[in-house]
Amino acid sequence: MGYTDASLGAVILPYYAVMYVLAISLMFLPTWTVALIGLVAAVGMPALSLLLMPHLPTPALDNPTVGYLVHHPAALLSELSITGEYPAPP
Repeated sequence: MGYTDASLGAVILPYYAVMYVLAISLMFLPTWTVALIGLVAAVGMPALSLLLMPHLPTPALDNPTVGYLVHHPAALLSELSITGEYPAPP
């Protein structure tokens, strides 16, 4: 889950949290819809990430803290979902 020194490695748990929140929305959909969304995400998210990255804040690549969430919620969301070490949708 991480190194003993938090500055050496990123903990993947916040990224998993975003992935699970996204997965909850797919839980009750029909199988064909989930397959279609998966195909669209597999094809479209890498291209969308490339287009969005220049317009998003530079990721801190630190382990997120509650203070960072309170003071910079949009930056944390963009880091956990697109620009971080383990981006959720791509």
